Amino acid sequence: MRLNKIHLLIISFIGWLLSPLTWWNDPFINLPLSYLAAGFFNKLIPGIFLPVFLAAYWLTNILGIVLMYIGAGAFSIKGLIKNRLWLMLLAAVIYSVIAIFIIRLNIIRPF
Repeated sequence: MRLNKIHLLIISFIGWLLSPLTWWNDPFINLPLSYLAAGFFNKLIPGIFLPVFLAAYWLTNILGIVLMYIGAGAFSIKGLIKNRLWLMLLAAVIYSVIAIFIIRLNIIRPF
């Protein structure tokens, strides 16, 4: 099945929302999604909040990059993704370290 340009734009937009290309997507999208996923799984299996939080956070970022790559046929962003990949990876590592500290200090707790 071949996706048309509108579908590719939608896929790319969702990927952009999840990817670490902007400063605001982690605090407003990826971290809340990770918190919800970790809280849900922590209800099922108590004590796994931190690993699930980190896994969900990384998965949202990776999914964002993959969706942007898939949707890249809609407009030229392949070079942007390639050029910013290392910066995105560094930002994800920094947010992960911050998340570990704030969870370990009980600033963020499972719901």
